[in-house]
Order: sequence, then structure tokens, then C-alpha cells
Amino acid sequence: MEVAEGQAVLHEFARVLQPGGWLLLRLPAHNWLRGAHDTAVQTRHRYTCREVRDGLIAAGLKPVRITYANALLFLPAVLWRLTQRCVGARAASDVRPTPHSLNAALKAVSVWNAFG
Repeated sequence: MEVAEGQAVLHEFARVLQPGGWLLLRLPAHNWLRGAHDTAVQTRHRYTCREVRDGLIAAGLKPVRITYANALLFLPAVLWRLTQRCVGARAASDVRPTPHSLNAALKAVSVWNAFG
């Protein structure tokens, strides 16, 4: 979805959202973090908090909290993307099944980050 299409989507959210309703968005962040995974899953844009805030306001919505949800995993993500670029990024997505223990640890980090 192009940024302009994203704005149209936000306007549609504003139109159908009931008064007092809540909208939760989970969007990819920082376009400079683009990688092979973005290509594989057809991510067209990664957003900054400012872009999201400005878009919500332009659509007539009132942002309550805008944050980078996986801030604890930001440094490992940056290191992974830089490593991929140095060795030549794969053409396929890097999404694959993870070991149960790693998945449980990442889930715990996400829950702690969301409510901590």
C-alpha cells in the first residue's frame, strides 16, 4: 500500500469507527530497515511515529499513544539488517518457524514491552 493509499485507509477507519472507539495499528517502522522480508511480504512503506501521528490527525482521529512496540528488539533488528546487507540479502523472506523456547522468550518480551 502506498502512503497515499494508507491515508485513504485511515479516513475509512475514521468513518466506520464508533464514537469513543479505539483503533490499534501495528505497522512496520523505519524505511531504512527495509530488507528481503519486506520485499517477500510486499511491504511498500515502513512508517515513523510522526507519519502515523500526522496521518491519524489528518483523518480526524485523535492519537492516544504512538510508540515503537518492539523497542527492546530494535538493536538486534538493526544488526540483522546490516549483516544481511553486508553479505547480500536473500531474495526470500526471513520468516520461518522458530524454536518453541525462542518463541516463548520473544512473546514474553513483547508482552512486557506492551504493558511494562
